[in-house]
Order: sequence, then C-alpha cells, then structure tokens
Amino acid sequence: MKASSTKKIYIHGKDNIGWSIDHDREHLERVFGDNGIPVTKNLLGAHIVFSVWWNNLVNKPFYLLKKVTNKRFVACVTNDLRHQTDVFQKARLIIDYWVYANTKQRGFLLDHGVRDSSLFYSPFYVDERLFR
Repeated sequence: MKASSTKKIYIHGKDNIGWSIDHDREHLERVFGDNGIPVTKNLLGAHIVFSVWWNNLVNKPFYLLKKVTNKRFVACVTNDLRHQTDVFQKARLIIDYWVYANTKQRGFLLDHGVRDSSLFYSPFYVDERLFR
C-alpha cells in the first residue's frame, strides 16, 4: 500500500460544555471533512495542529512537541488579544500561522511581531445550513 502524501490535521481545543469553542471545532471538522481534508484524532500522527483555542496551547507538552517535531501550528483567534499580551508572547513560540477574524486582531498581531505572511483572514463562521 502506498503511503498518503496528504497532510493530516489534528484539531485542538474544546471545553465540552457547549460554548462557542465547541461549535467552532464542530464547524471546522465539518468544513475539513466536506472538502476532503483528512482530520486525525492522533496528535502525534498529525502534520498540522489547528487550534480553535490558541491560548490553551501554552503548556509544556505543546512546547516540547514543537521543539522535537516539524509540525506546523495554526491558531484561530476569536477573541480580543489586548488583555492577553503575556500569554500571546508565549504562544508565538509555538504558533506558525494565525487566522484572524477582524482588523483589530490583525493589527494586534502585526504590532506584536507576527509577519504578514503568517496571517490569514477568515471572518467569523456562520453555519450556512441555517440559511437554506
């Protein structure tokens, strides 16, 4: 059997109490699935870690994973970063690419040293199935 060249994505972040973070994760899983992008539940087997809860990445296991692997980390920002500057600076050591939803977030990211080439715009998601 030939090994797949398709990159597998591990989706990080959930709180299991039905808050928006859980909905963000569910929608992301569905969008990836609908577009044939493979998602794995195996963190070590993933090529990309896509986080819907960026500040939750700031812990030793993810620092170590970043240091000893060539995984890419993508983080989706859905909140105001201005009151989390200290955590953000730690997260920058892990996160390669940032997905932002508005111009204030983009401005913060640029003002705090994230390169423009590492930024991707995606407005807040709306479940299109609700409008059919």
